[in-house]
Amino acid sequence: HLQRFWGSSADFWQAQWDKILDTIGDDPMTLYVH
Repeated sequence: HLQRFWGSSADFWQAQWDKILDTIGDDPMTLYVH
């Protein structure tokens, strides 16, 4: 079940990353800095 743990964890972080992108927008400089 380690695989399942990492799978759900990856989905969680992907969701967080999507929220971050929504917050900062698609500004290339902002993405470059982060």
